[in-house]
Amino acid sequence: MNDALIRLLEGEAAVEQQRILEEARSYALETVESARQKAEKALAEAGVRWQHWSEAEMEKSNKTQALKQQTQILEEKTRWLQIALAKAKDTLADFRQDARYPEVFLRLVKDFDEESRTGVRRSQDSQDSWVLTVHPLDQKLLEGDLASRVIQDETLPPGLLAQTADGKIEVRDTLTDRLEKGWPILMGKAAELLWKK
Repeated sequence: MNDALIRLLEGEAAVEQQRILEEARSYALETVESARQKAEKALAEAGVRWQHWSEAEMEKSNKTQALKQQTQILEEKTRWLQIALAKAKDTLADFRQDARYPEVFLRLVKDFDEESRTGVRRSQDSQDSWVLTVHPLDQKLLEGDLASRVIQDETLPPGLLAQTADGKIEVRDTLTDRLEKGWPILMGKAAELLWKK
């Protein structure tokens, strides 16, 4: 009877052992399947994130490239406008030879003379306290009292420089100075002419 009991117990143990192994195998398969599903989900999410990141990086790269191109275009346009400004200054430097220059120069002098008597450039003492600096070729165009208050400067571009006798106030009224003051407006007009859309 002992042998039968032992065989019975061994049989039940084998069945129990088989059940435990089946449960373990089943649990292992579920765990593996769950891990596989989680891994696939993580990979899919990573792929989506990678795709979004990749698309975002591509868009960022495209925008950066477009910005670089726009900057290069702007730099090139600025270079051409600077060339235009330099050319305009060169043209003004030679304007003294133009037949219209005496009229333009005398208009600058007249405007200054009127303002020195009554306007914002009026000195506290009198208009006689102003000293004009002009190019030697321009001095020949002056007459009367103004001609006696002139200093010659061969480097002065077309126009005049005026200072109070004490040197505290200086007014530059050359064609080049006027060009530079008006350049922002002229630059816009030049850009319109050069790069009409």
